[in-house]
Amino acid sequence: MASTSGLLEWAFPSGPFRLVVEDNGRVGYAYLLKGGSICADVWLWNSIETPLDPQWLRSPGGGPYLNSASFAVPHSLGAVLPDRRLEVQWSTHVEKDIPIAQLLVDGSLHARLWEGAKPGECRLARKAGPLAHPLTDRRSTAPG
Repeated sequence: MASTSGLLEWAFPSGPFRLVVEDNGRVGYAYLLKGGSICADVWLWNSIETPLDPQWLRSPGGGPYLNSASFAVPHSLGAVLPDRRLEVQWSTHVEKDIPIAQLLVDGSLHARLWEGAKPGECRLARKAGPLAHPLTDRRSTAPG
């Protein structure tokens, strides 16, 4: 199924943070912005066939990159934008007083970002790499 490109945005209820989800028809990413600057990012999905080799090794600086098969679990999300329901749940880390953005796809936790998470966590990450870390329960309340 082909993916439709798009851009979605959610504002943190209090403060200068926004979560932006972008799908260019090839790959999806989430960016946490503080003011106008990206302070965290994470790969969300490949909208086309997952490459065997990491693209960032072949063309440094040429992102946004598809995640490779060694770093991404096989998935069949199909067209994410606009076919899936995306929502964000915001919370604030009690000790660090920073916002935590949790992205849900069709009601299931898909990714988590907080200020300084480069990269953040994603359900489709097989292992930690430069684009995403695996989503874990241990980080559900305390960022990195």
